[in-house]
Amino acid sequence: MNTPLKKIVIAFICLVGTASLYAQSLSTKSPDGNLEFNIAVENAAEARGQLFYGLSYKGKPVILKSRLGIVTVDLPLWTEDFVLTGHSRQSADEKWKPVYGERSLVTNRYNECTVNLVQGGDTARALQILIRVYDEGAAFCYNFPENLSTSVLHIKDEKTEFAFEEGAIAYVSPSAQELYYARPLQDWSYGSTLPPPAWAPRTPDYESERPLTLV
Repeated sequence: MNTPLKKIVIAFICLVGTASLYAQSLSTKSPDGNLEFNIAVENAAEARGQLFYGLSYKGKPVILKSRLGIVTVDLPLWTEDFVLTGHSRQSADEKWKPVYGERSLVTNRYNECTVNLVQGGDTARALQILIRVYDEGAAFCYNFPENLSTSVLHIKDEKTEFAFEEGAIAYVSPSAQELYYARPLQDWSYGSTLPPPAWAPRTPDYESERPLTLV
């Protein structure tokens, strides 16, 4: 009489165990709970242990599922074969006075999560993703622990993606200290979708440094 129940329990345990091999995820919310940053290690058809992240506001996606990764001169690349080995959290709520700026007192309030990753099962190939989520926005960075041989790397490129829904609007400026214009996210160019900059020369280097604010 108990055999069917045992089979169901065993099948459920196997299913949970298999799922854990295919996805590991963590989420960090802003102090007010509106913003939520999600990071995950997932297996795709072409590669195992890929890093993805996303950001939502009040449950609505802001940044869709996007890749993470670092390309180095030396192989293997820091783009796949990761396992999430642990994490730590901390929060801050403090104020500081800037030397100059629009405000005499700045509030520094956030929730932070440090995600520990190991590549290829080799503890010497460790990577950390540092995530901070504020009420006003979120930030993250790659960190290679200094006590490992990987603390000295020749970084060639990065695979960080920012995926947005079609029709997303951003404020873009032809140059710093100029007017911002609300435009759909697309391949902007001076003269067609943006006015020419009033103060800066139109050079290829400057084209890649346009200020951008997403809304």
